Amino acid sequence: MEDSDRRDDARTVEACSDHLMSTIDELARALRDENTALAGGDTAAASVAAERKAALARVYEQYSQAIQAGGAVLDGLTPEQVDGLREAIEYLKDLSVKNARLVNAMMQASSALLDAIIASAKNQEGSAAVYGRSGRINNRLGGVAANVLTFDSNC
Repeated sequence: MEDSDRRDDARTVEACSDHLMSTIDELARALRDENTALAGGDTAAASVAAERKAALARVYEQYSQAIQAGGAVLDGLTPEQVDGLREAIEYLKDLSVKNARLVNAMMQASSALLDAIIASAKNQEGSAAVYGRSGRINNRLGGVAANVLTFDSNC
């Protein structure tokens, strides 16, 4: 292999490792943003951050698969760079665990709110009349009221 080929390979490996680290940094930022939004109850910001997180996670997953398959992404990295990569990955794991807890808490809170709304709607008596099969208004005691509502065309 010629020296120019080795330099090209080294540049390619360096570019890949730089892109991997950039992806990890951006993914960590997206996770922090989503975690902050979830903790603050800002669902709109959490949604935006979640979309960014999902896109970056797909890129990170491709790198992860390449590394697990013995890819050249780590070839040529110094031990310090490998250590930095490991630290960044551990930080991502920590952020991901926190993110999962916050997402789960938000889902439980949303579910509880929805249950409360449904229960409240079921327990409320509306002011609208309920008509029985005979076309008469059912009273609150289960019987049929003698009065009839009509539309007033003069109103």
